[in-house]
Amino acid sequence: MGIISTENNLTDIFVSIVIPMYNSEQYISACLNTCINQTHSAIEVLVVDDGSTDQSLDIVKKYQCKDERIHVVSQSNKGLVETRKVGVKNALYDLIVFLDADDTLENDAISLLIRQYIKTGADLVLANFLVETEKKKLIFEQYNTYQYGLTAEGVLKSVLIKDAAPTIWGKLIKKDVFLQTNTPSDITIGEDVVTLFQILLNKSLKISYIDDYIYHYIQRPSSMVNKKSKIIVDKRLKLLEWIDNYYCINLKSTCQYERYYYFFILNEYFSLLKDGAKYADIECIIKVALGECIYQALGSKRGIERYGYALPM
Repeated sequence: MGIISTENNLTDIFVSIVIPMYNSEQYISACLNTCINQTHSAIEVLVVDDGSTDQSLDIVKKYQCKDERIHVVSQSNKGLVETRKVGVKNALYDLIVFLDADDTLENDAISLLIRQYIKTGADLVLANFLVETEKKKLIFEQYNTYQYGLTAEGVLKSVLIKDAAPTIWGKLIKKDVFLQTNTPSDITIGEDVVTLFQILLNKSLKISYIDDYIYHYIQRPSSMVNKKSKIIVDKRLKLLEWIDNYYCINLKSTCQYERYYYFFILNEYFSLLKDGAKYADIECIIKVALGECIYQALGSKRGIERYGYALPM
C-alpha cells in the first residue's frame, strides 16, 4: 500500500487495541482508562480474558456497559501466545495495537501511530516506550535506534544487538502481517522476540517509526522477568533453542547476520546467568549456538567480558 491520501482520513482509520488479560484486577481499570480516553476515538478495545479467576472480567464488563467500543472474548486459560492469536482473529479492524493488561498508553498514542500510518502506508509502525515502577517512577526511557535502516533486515539487526526492543506491544501492526506468524504456545519467555522475528522474515515489509514515547511498561516485582529459578532458566533455554533454529534455517546462509546473532546469544548468556543458571547447565546449548571455535574464543569469563559487548561494525 502506498501513502494514504490526506490528514482528513484520520477519523476514518479504525484500530483494534487488543488486550490479553489474566488475573489483572489491580491494573485493568488504569489500562482501560487510557484506551477510552484516546484522542483518536475510532477504536475497538478488545479484551481477551484468558480464564481469569479474580474480578478482572467483572471490572471489564462494567466498563463495557459504559462504552460500546469495549468488546470481550472469554476463554479457558491458554497462555499469552494463544490469547493474542484469539484477539487478532476476533478483532474487527485490520490495524492492531497490542496492550498488556497491566500497562498503559499515552492518550495520543493511537493518534500518533495512525498519523504515521497515513503518511507512509506502513505495515508496521514502531515507537518508543517508558519503563516505570508501579508508583509511576521512571526507571528508564527505551529509545529505539535503527542505525541499519527501517527495512526488515535493518530492524532485525538493531533488535539482535539490543539497539531496539523486541516487543510486540506498543506498535501498529497490520492484521494480516501478524496472522502470518505462528509462535509456539510453549514459548513463555521471549514470546515477543519470537513473534517479531517471524514478522521480520518478510523482506517486503514496509516499516515506519515515530520518535515518541507512547507506551508505559510497568515493571512489577511479580513479573516473570524479575524471578530467578530453574523453571525460568528452562523457559529461557527453550527460547534460545527456537532462536538458534530460526537463525540456522533463515539467516545463517547469508552470513550478513552472523556477528549480530552472536552478540544476541552472548547477551542471552548473561541473562541466563542472571536468572540463576549454572554454567554446566547452559554450556552445551551456548556451544551449539555460538559454534565451537567462537565458543572457545569467548567461553572464558575474561573472553566474554572482553568481546561480548563489542558492537558489530
